[in-house]
Amino acid sequence: MRRTITLCSAALVVLLAIGSTRADLVIPKWTQQPDLSGRGLDVDMTRLRLADDFLCVDGQPITAAHVWASWRADAVPDHANVAFTLRFYSDRPATAAGEYSRPDDELWTMPFGSGEYQVRLYDVLSGEAADWYTPPAVVVADDHIQVWQYNFLFPEQPFDQQRDRIYWLGVEAEVAGGGNEQVGWKTTPLIEWNDNAVWWDGTKWQELTYPEGSHFPGFDMHLAFALTPEPATLALVGLGTACLAAARRRRRRE
Repeated sequence: MRRTITLCSAALVVLLAIGSTRADLVIPKWTQQPDLSGRGLDVDMTRLRLADDFLCVDGQPITAAHVWASWRADAVPDHANVAFTLRFYSDRPATAAGEYSRPDDELWTMPFGSGEYQVRLYDVLSGEAADWYTPPAVVVADDHIQVWQYNFLFPEQPFDQQRDRIYWLGVEAEVAGGGNEQVGWKTTPLIEWNDNAVWWDGTKWQELTYPEGSHFPGFDMHLAFALTPEPATLALVGLGTACLAAARRRRRRE
């Protein structure tokens, strides 16, 4: 079974990259591309929950999420020791001047352990190295150059959404095995759509802005992710979806 999962994983990566070295040819329901300039940040999501908002544009269920990330100092552990938890939330809009919107009710959650997500090296920065940020105040300049893409498929448990409503995607990572590796969610180039991304401080959601010591101190911060598929994408991700669904069914039986 392990060999089958490995072959399926390789096949999915190929399908996602048809015609390009990128996966952004897969038509998304929503996309915020990663900042590859070296002037962005990677925000620590290792045992630290981050979230960013998006708009439902078609009312169709979400069955896959793709997140761009980097590892601090490019110290990448064995992915067999890396797990993620994804969540979708409703939106709590800002109600007064000076407030910011934030996640409200948790509507959907799913853990992804080893063999239940896809990962590939997406790019290597050729100019400036990107900075690292652990909220609320730790900034490490010129920390890393590798950009990784994580693909999470959940066709058996889609997230149902309503058209023209705002939702939030939350992601948190866990690294086992006793190492100190940290993975950060990559920022997207400066955009102006709705409110900033947020991080959970253990008590409440805090707004994310570029910190002092970064390239854009005080500017709004948004995170890089894509949500798929629309009908046009189903043919591309069908093989990988079937493989991951089989792996998840096997895990539930064990």
